[in-house]
Amino acid sequence: QRLVVEDRQGGAVLVLAGAGSGKTHTLTCRVAHLLKSGCTPWSILLLTFTNKAAREMLDRVCGLVGPIGRDVEGGTFHGFAHRLLRIHAEDVGLDRSFSVLDRSDSVALIKRALDAEVGRRRGEELPSPQVIASILGFAAGCMRSVGDVITERFPMVLEEHVDLVERVGVRYAAMKREENGLDFDDLLVFLLRLLEATEGLGARYSDRFEHVLVDEFQDINRVQYEIVRMLAGPENNLFIVGDDDQSIYRFRRAKPEIILGFEKDYP
Repeated sequence: QRLVVEDRQGGAVLVLAGAGSGKTHTLTCRVAHLLKSGCTPWSILLLTFTNKAAREMLDRVCGLVGPIGRDVEGGTFHGFAHRLLRIHAEDVGLDRSFSVLDRSDSVALIKRALDAEVGRRRGEELPSPQVIASILGFAAGCMRSVGDVITERFPMVLEEHVDLVERVGVRYAAMKREENGLDFDDLLVFLLRLLEATEGLGARYSDRFEHVLVDEFQDINRVQYEIVRMLAGPENNLFIVGDDDQSIYRFRRAKPEIILGFEKDYP
């Protein structure tokens, strides 16, 4: 743990450790060590996957260094994306007053899109709005096509319905735009689009965040990983902690293969 906390080499650091070994404690101590070593709190970005875990980590940091720990930029991926999109909404064609759709809102909107495509009286068994929502979410999180996602993860969906799901996805996206809404997957997709497409913005945030730290990295999906890589910038001060045997979010598009391939991206 001390080797992890006091590492001074910079660049990318991968910490793999089993259950109960104190990974999160070590990560928060790492943040405290950076602050005590002179890093400003607003130059540190600490990310994880649940609101509870984010609160606990920031509380632990404050317990070690005092109130200055509250100035560390920390939270969930979705919460961080939400904050940045509120600031830079216009850069990706959004209104700053956009609403965030929860799962039930998304499914209801997809049902309307499905009804518009096939009518309320359906003569065949079609994918349910809930299944279509999952397919579209997987496609967004994995950065894959709807057809590929259906083939790999949803074999119960007939091949002749792939085109229908794609059309529903297009209509659903248009309906969200009309209603000035984003779903949870959109938060991440639009943040990545913002960092990639807005001139100078990706570099601005990678310059600001001298240290990017991610807990439970085994639960990351492809779009989250691309966001992290953009934020880490050319200095690659990316510090990740996880255990590939503990992935619990495969149903949310998590890809443990990312943590296992990390050393290929950051030799």
